[in-house]
Parts: sequence; structure tokens; C-alpha cells
Amino acid sequence: MTKKAHTLIELVVAIAIAGIIASIFSLVINAGMDSWFFIKGQKSLLMETRAAMKRMVRDIRRTKDNTDSVILNFTSTRYRFIDVDDNTIDYQRDGNDLEVNGNVLLPDLAVVGGLEFVYLDASGAIAGFAEDIRVVQITLIVEEGTSRIKLRSAASLRNRQ
Repeated sequence: MTKKAHTLIELVVAIAIAGIIASIFSLVINAGMDSWFFIKGQKSLLMETRAAMKRMVRDIRRTKDNTDSVILNFTSTRYRFIDVDDNTIDYQRDGNDLEVNGNVLLPDLAVVGGLEFVYLDASGAIAGFAEDIRVVQITLIVEEGTSRIKLRSAASLRNRQ
């Protein structure tokens, strides 16, 4: 009876092949985990941005009435108005933060164009005067790490005829 044993060369080749297979497998797992973390970050950022946009649209729709004195300031980065409950609401950009009445509503706005208001009249043209504003378009761009979210919405002012 002869014993069949593996030679040192056969063992080294087998270990090398197993190492190559393990390396390839780890690359696939690593890519999958990177994708999962990226999507998780995107989802979280999107949820925060949607919540801020939803609040802005809700508040802006509650602008008081059809007089120019209820819209106190309307620029591309600030909208200040009085709502139906006679509260002054002030949305503005401060650095990289979106603030409402001085409190941070959403951090991490993009450096350029992170918050933009566009004011439209009844015909859909750009409104030049506060009393002409019927729709406020809002654009939010938020960046966090490699994630970037851009949302756009519009709020029709309910109490304007």
C-alpha cells in the first residue's frame, strides 16, 4: 500500500487559489456594503428634505390675505409673511442652513442654489410686487458627503384671489 500525500507545491497552489477566491468575494461584499451605506444616507437625507419642504409648502399656503402688507419680504433666498393666525413666518438661508423664524429647519444646504424662491403671478409670470404673488416655487438642494438631493415644489396662496 502506497500512501498518497499532497506535495508542498500542491498545498501552496491550493492556498493561493483559495486566497484569490476570497479576495474576489471580499471585493463583491465590500461594493455591496458601500452601495447599501450610500442608499441609506440618500434615504435619510431625502426624508429630512421632504419634511422641510412639506412644512414650507403648508406654511406658505397659509399666507393671510390679498393685501401687500402681509408679505413682508420676498427675495430669492428669503420669504417673510404673516399667516392666517397673524404669526410672522420667516424662511431664509443662513450660511448652509434653512431657518424658519431663526431656528434651523434643515442643515447642509448646497453652497450655490441651496434655497431658491420664485414668485409667480396669476398668469404664471414672475411677480414683481407682493400683491401680485399667487404661487411660490421652492427649490431645495441639500448636500451631505457624497449625497445630493434636489427637491422642487410650489405653494399656491389659498387666500389670494
